[in-house]
Amino acid sequence: MSTGEDRPTVPMPDPGQNPGQPWSPPAAPPTYGQPPQAPSYPTQPTYGEQPAYGQPSYGQPTQPNYGQPSYPAQPAYPTQPYGEQPQSSPPAYGQSDPTTPTYTPGYSQPTYAQPASAPPAYGMQPASAPPAYGQPGYPPAYPPYGATPYAPPPAPKSHVGRTIAIIAAAVVVLMLLAGGLFIRFVADKVADTPIANGPSATTSTTTAAPQPTPFSGDLRTLLLTAPNTSRPFRKPFSTDGKLTVAKIATGYTNETQEVNYLNSLGFKQGAIIQWHDANDDQVDIRMYQFGSESDAAEFADTEQGYYTHDDTYADQSPASGIDDSGVYVAKKPDSDKYIETEIVFHKGDIYVEFAMWQQKKANTTVSLELARNQLAKLP
Repeated sequence: MSTGEDRPTVPMPDPGQNPGQPWSPPAAPPTYGQPPQAPSYPTQPTYGEQPAYGQPSYGQPTQPNYGQPSYPAQPAYPTQPYGEQPQSSPPAYGQSDPTTPTYTPGYSQPTYAQPASAPPAYGMQPASAPPAYGQPGYPPAYPPYGATPYAPPPAPKSHVGRTIAIIAAAVVVLMLLAGGLFIRFVADKVADTPIANGPSATTSTTTAAPQPTPFSGDLRTLLLTAPNTSRPFRKPFSTDGKLTVAKIATGYTNETQEVNYLNSLGFKQGAIIQWHDANDDQVDIRMYQFGSESDAAEFADTEQGYYTHDDTYADQSPASGIDDSGVYVAKKPDSDKYIETEIVFHKGDIYVEFAMWQQKKANTTVSLELARNQLAKLP
């Protein structure tokens, strides 16, 4: 048989000739692309039939692809174990078993080693292949089109009961709110109903406190009267009992500043009384009238501030029974052994400054009593 382009032709005996005679090669191979024609042999089976595997007939090639274009024969190599490759040269192209071919006497074709087991027949599955489609053991087929591959989901739980409960609770709340508003509306209507022959229950009348009428007379008439047991000062501060802004300012360190301050408060008039009692007590009462009650209150606060910040006086404010008053008692007697007590207050637009000197010890009970009597004479 032909082995290729550059390899020698192996002499093959003619089955119809005597052994030892050279064999004539068959006709030229068919044109490329045309199926080859098998040579005629007397014992050749019908084309397409397979001889018994492993039992060649006379003149029948041992290769299963007989009649097909084949590759040239390979030279003999040392025998290698099945499945191993020779170390000196790779196996020939198209060969899977490098076993050295052997020749059988009386035959002209070489015999090649066959695999231990025959390949499976056409249409049969190898032992290791998976089962055929539809056979037992084959993976289960997909469900038909439109079928539900999974179990249907459970039916949703009904929330009708809970919804009804929520609606009922909301209705109850609304009814309670409506009832409360109705009760309040009725109560308001009842409260707004006027009582017969009487004022409305919700109507309140506020009357402004009457403003005192400013005193327009002589302040000296508002002063206390000296007791019969007393005598006037030998050197009185005012001989006629009247006080002017200039006269009052002489008792302060900065006379000009005091004059301006008194005029800014709307000073109108002043009065004074002094006496020396038989028990040696001395009393000095001064009274100033300003433009308004707020002016008199401001001047009283200023005078109380002077005594509060004077460390020589002890603050014992307020005077019992006199609103917005201040009581200040000297901590030490003066050079004549007198203890001074100062009580300042105002009523309306009139400011009062009450001073009393007592021997050796201050008796505030007496001084407070006289101050309350002076307050009672004010309009």
